[in-house]
Amino acid sequence: MESKPTLDTMLFDALAEASSTVFFWATDIGAKRSRWSKATVDYFNLPSEYTDDVVGDWTKVIHPDDLQIWLSDAKDVVEGKKARYSCQYRAKNRYGEYVWVENNALQGTLDLSAVTQLYSFAADHNDLSKIALNAESTA
Repeated sequence: MESKPTLDTMLFDALAEASSTVFFWATDIGAKRSRWSKATVDYFNLPSEYTDDVVGDWTKVIHPDDLQIWLSDAKDVVEGKKARYSCQYRAKNRYGEYVWVENNALQGTLDLSAVTQLYSFAADHNDLSKIALNAESTA
């Protein structure tokens, strides 16, 4: 019997817990389901770790001036025009502050031994503001 793809894997958990400044997420477009790491949910004040409306939920935190940049890049990946993207834009954190993030995403399939996980996106959001502050404090 063939296993169904799922966002619940040890690989996701390991990547999601690897850093407090990199916010990991994955989307299974076939199932129309996404999962954010707990750090992402907490930092960006998202409604839940799982969502069936990743675009609707995430666009609520993107700065209005940057929304079109993100939508355009994401659309190109979803439509198969490119397999990956890297996009910088501002997103609102739980404190109501807009911080610069770099979003790197890859479209494809992850082969996890006997089970194939069909992720349309595996990506991170890296808080560039926090990294810059850390660099300044150690200089």
